[in-house]
Amino acid sequence: MLKSILLSKASVLTLTAVVLTSLMTPAWSMEDHPEQTDTHTITRKRNNFSKCPEALVGHLLTGPAYNLGAQNEPLDTLAGVCTDWRRLIKERESAKRSWHNGRLVMLKTTHGITDPQEKETLHRFYNGKLIYRPIAGSDDEIITLHISGLKNPLKGTFDLSSCGDTGQYLSIATGCHTGKKAKNAKKVEVWIAPRFVIARDLQGPASHFAPIMDRWVAETAPVGLFFTWGGWDNLDSYDYLTTHSIDSFSSGNLYKLWLRMSSVRGVWLCPLFEFPLGGCTTSTGITQRFHVSFGELKKD
Repeated sequence: MLKSILLSKASVLTLTAVVLTSLMTPAWSMEDHPEQTDTHTITRKRNNFSKCPEALVGHLLTGPAYNLGAQNEPLDTLAGVCTDWRRLIKERESAKRSWHNGRLVMLKTTHGITDPQEKETLHRFYNGKLIYRPIAGSDDEIITLHISGLKNPLKGTFDLSSCGDTGQYLSIATGCHTGKKAKNAKKVEVWIAPRFVIARDLQGPASHFAPIMDRWVAETAPVGLFFTWGGWDNLDSYDYLTTHSIDSFSSGNLYKLWLRMSSVRGVWLCPLFEFPLGGCTTSTGITQRFHVSFGELKKD
C-alpha cells in the first residue's frame, strides 16, 4: 500500500519540477543586457514562484510535503527548493498538515494498523505532548515536546536537553524498554506506549509484558505508562499504569501518575524516588515537572 502511495506522489514531484522550471524565466537576454566573456555568456534567471496562482502554490506545497511524510523525511527538505518555499513552509499550515498526514499513513502501514480503534489511538497518541513545567502551576518557561516531532513517534526518545538538568536523572521515551542501555544506567526510565505497539512485539522483544496484557483493556486504556530503573538487568521489573483513559493522563504530572500505579511487577520503584538520588531534590522533583497530555493540559 505504501509503495503505491509513494508512486502516486511521484507525479506530484514531477509536476512540481516542471512548474518550477517554467517559473524560472530569464531576467534579461544577451541583446538588452549582455554579460559576455571571451569564452561564455552568463544568463541570470529570476524566480517567479511568488507570482504563481494561490491554488497552484498550495498544490505544489502539499503534494511533496505529503510524500516526504510518507517516507519519514523531514519537512524542512522542501525549504531548500527556493527562498519562497523556505518562507511558505514555515507559514503554511496546509503543508504541515499534509506532511503529518503522510507520516500517519506511513505508521499505519509499517505497523499494520487497520482496526478503527487502533487508528483513533494512533492519531491521538501522535498528537500527544510531553510538557516540561519548571515552575509549578505556571506557564512561565514551559517547554512542549511533541510526540509527532520524534523520528519514530511510536518508538522514540525525547531530547530533554532543553529541560534543565533533567536528562541526567530521567529518560522519557515512547514504546517499551526491551533491554538495558548503558547511558541510562543511573536514570529512571519512563515509557509511554499504545497497547497495540506492545501487543505486536509480545512474541519477541516485548515478551516480558505478556503477564499484564490480559488485564490491560484497550477499550478503556489504549495507552499505558511504565516506570523502570535503567540499571536493572531484569526486564520483568517495572511499574505500570494500564487502567487510565487517554484523557486522564493530563490530570497529573508523572510523579502523581506513578503514585496511582496500583499494579506493580518485580521490584517496586519507591526507593528510586528516595534513595540514593535524594527524594524531592532529584527524581521526585523532576518527575513532578513533566506532564503527558493527549488533550487539554490541566494545571496542578
